[in-house]
Amino acid sequence: MQGFSLRRSHIPPRIPPFQDPLGCGKASLGRYFSLETIFGLSRIIFNKTVSAFLQTVRDRVVIYDGAMGTSLQGHDLSLDDYWNKEGCSEVLVLSRPDVVRDIHASFFKVGCDVVETNTFGATRIVLGEYDLQDKVAEINRTAVSLARQLANDFSAPQKPRFVAGSLGPLSQSYSPDAVLPYDECVSAYREQVRVLAQAGVDVILVETCTKIHEAVAGVNAAIEAGMPAWAGFVVDEEGRVKSGESILDAQTAVRDAGASVLFLNCCQAPYITAALKELAGNHNMPIGAYAQGAVYQGVGWDFEKSMSPEEYLAYASEWAKLGARAIGGCCGTTPDHIKALATALPGLAA
Repeated sequence: MQGFSLRRSHIPPRIPPFQDPLGCGKASLGRYFSLETIFGLSRIIFNKTVSAFLQTVRDRVVIYDGAMGTSLQGHDLSLDDYWNKEGCSEVLVLSRPDVVRDIHASFFKVGCDVVETNTFGATRIVLGEYDLQDKVAEINRTAVSLARQLANDFSAPQKPRFVAGSLGPLSQSYSPDAVLPYDECVSAYREQVRVLAQAGVDVILVETCTKIHEAVAGVNAAIEAGMPAWAGFVVDEEGRVKSGESILDAQTAVRDAGASVLFLNCCQAPYITAALKELAGNHNMPIGAYAQGAVYQGVGWDFEKSMSPEEYLAYASEWAKLGARAIGGCCGTTPDHIKALATALPGLAA
């Protein structure tokens, strides 16, 4: 396997890698944290709700929801519902909160533990592509409110429900040759995370990352806000990050940034299996997995080639055996897929 050396663009420029000026040792800190990060970590430790969520992850396999985007496609939504901003699903929390609420509820009803906010592209950078950059706070705050109310309604002492704040990739992220500077990434994520944290999410998910430095930026923004951060990557058929680095390199980078969990998402199930096998015996942080249930054909999703809930559960059961402690679904997965997971997997205690 070809080695990889973290480039300057992959880490926060203010923090030198692999140094320990506080004398705490790599086993406890791994590297030097900024004051903002240290204060953020202390807020995580003393936040009882966050602590309850992290304890649940330690105790058993946690079930996440399925797809928001492809679920929205199943509703009869007009261009007016999107405020004539075709492709901007985030605006639906303002224009059609009933639809977003129903999708969250559909996953809670079948037993999932965590739903993600409909804020995948709710940064100033991405919303700016639709001239909605002034709606960052309103969209994120409303999205959390919709999910939080339902989580509270479905929670029970023996089965608490949680809300994850979704941070998607930034503009040009899917182009391997286009790299947004780290400072711009962390600034955009910091603004979004601040609203998500204040509105009441339990964890921040930096998901569908194709570049390590974007994941690190999102993790740092979350930690500074006092929120635990999970970092998720898209991997190819060999289990490598889309930008070419190994998943082990990605794990090192986000772990050193303070991420609580590494997860793999928005790719085909066999790709996730390959990455988990690469991580086997080498991961020292919890792992999560959320695969696509359908096949993307370049111009849209081919739902005729969707995996059945039984097929998806077979893959998920293997992921659990390979060490995955949080399992859900990505594009093309439905409440039926999540019901299969919620019925079979939570009994697998850590």
